[in-house]
Amino acid sequence: MMEAWQSLSSLSASGQNPSDIDREILTALDGALADLCDDFNTPMALAKLFEVVPRINGLKGGQIQPDQIQQSTLDRIRQIMGDLLFTVFGLQEEQVAGNQSGTLDSLMGLILDLRQSARANKDWPTADKIRDGLQEAGIVVKDGAEGSSWSVA
Repeated sequence: MMEAWQSLSSLSASGQNPSDIDREILTALDGALADLCDDFNTPMALAKLFEVVPRINGLKGGQIQPDQIQQSTLDRIRQIMGDLLFTVFGLQEEQVAGNQSGTLDSLMGLILDLRQSARANKDWPTADKIRDGLQEAGIVVKDGAEGSSWSVA
């Protein structure tokens, strides 16, 4: 969920009319708020927030086009998820952002470039050693069509 939250800042939408995707997202967000009003039902509220994550990832990954969602829906995701994650649930936004900033981003870019070079040269033992070493350090490497990405486990 934190990776999806972090990607929200770089996303934009251009839909003109409410779509089924908009309605699905807004229903989940409203449900999360309703669950918190129902005896502070945190597990259900988190479950509702997790329903939104695939839509964020779909927009980020190109499976959902910007014209399929309204900007107001994207703004509401940012507001409600931010309020719930950081204000209500007490996560520290600075810690989350700090995990993938500055020096660490540069180092991970270099490491993933070295791993990609090893894979391109079919040097599987080296590529696997890099991936496994990162995993032991608590960093998950995901390979996709657009290259490799990473996240803190």
